Amino acid sequence: MNEKALAVPSAQHCEGGGGGAEDRHAFDLGSGVTDAAVVGLPHERFGSQVAALVATTDALSADEIVAELRTHLAGYKLPRVVQFAEEVPRANNGKLDLARVRALLAPPAS
Repeated sequence: MNEKALAVPSAQHCEGGGGGAEDRHAFDLGSGVTDAAVVGLPHERFGSQVAALVATTDALSADEIVAELRTHLAGYKLPRVVQFAEEVPRANNGKLDLARVRALLAPPAS
């Protein structure tokens, strides 16, 4: 296992709507990522794009995360948007709050 990059305590902490199980489980790779959500966001040209909201304990950059994921995922499955948060929004039952995740990842309205 790569000790530097991307792990969550268990697969249940890395969920999403639109990224697929392989994308979510790719975050189970090392250390530093405490939680992550992978979702699909609208894209003008392609219809949708993969986006990730990541909570980390280490100072990882988006480029470092994508570089590590690139060794485990096909290029079209890599997140095109990576943003960081202190914690990934969850409902009281522990499931991801996908609406809040998408709102945090959506580009600001101009």
